[in-house]
Amino acid sequence: MDYSAYITIIGEEGKKMKKIIIIVASVLVLAVVGTQLLCPLWVIGTRAEVNMDKDSGEMSYVFAKAYVPKNDEVIPPREGEHFISFDGKLPSENPDDYIDINLYFHTQNISLWNDYKIDATLEDASKYKENILMIIDASNPVTESLFKHEKVDARVNLLVYKNSMTEDQIKEMIKSIKLKIKYYGKYLGVIEKTISLDNCTDFKVNK
Repeated sequence: MDYSAYITIIGEEGKKMKKIIIIVASVLVLAVVGTQLLCPLWVIGTRAEVNMDKDSGEMSYVFAKAYVPKNDEVIPPREGEHFISFDGKLPSENPDDYIDINLYFHTQNISLWNDYKIDATLEDASKYKENILMIIDASNPVTESLFKHEKVDARVNLLVYKNSMTEDQIKEMIKSIKLKIKYYGKYLGVIEKTISLDNCTDFKVNK
């Protein structure tokens, strides 16, 4: 009995199976590298809450004034706070000229390790950068994993010198913002990513 044709068929099928295994393994490796090393935290949307009421203006003013040096003593920002245009002097002594803006990022941790923290600082805000005095509450722990099917709102708070800006100008400012997000992982160190708010359409204004 001539088995040569049968052996040839088996050999061809084996080569096809080997190729399939290599392709599947490559896809799995790329998926692991992409989700665990390059982008372990998904950012899936943004919304903004603008606090323009009198109490928020007063609190923003008092908060910023606490960093004005007394007797030439420079007061450094605390953890999770970043000075942007603030140079130790307030642009106005009127509390009504200040507002605070909460930016929320809908995030989901898809890392195999739950322990994660994100920190944000301003990368750009076009012509409005000088209006943003500082970022506070920029450090957020993120512990939920993909397996829990839960998402987390990470919050970044901006202390803003409003002066005579209108609501439309404030929205324009928000859409011009680019934040540099840093992920601090337990095993993977620091990963940086730039988040743009140009597609942000979910605005809430409190007066």
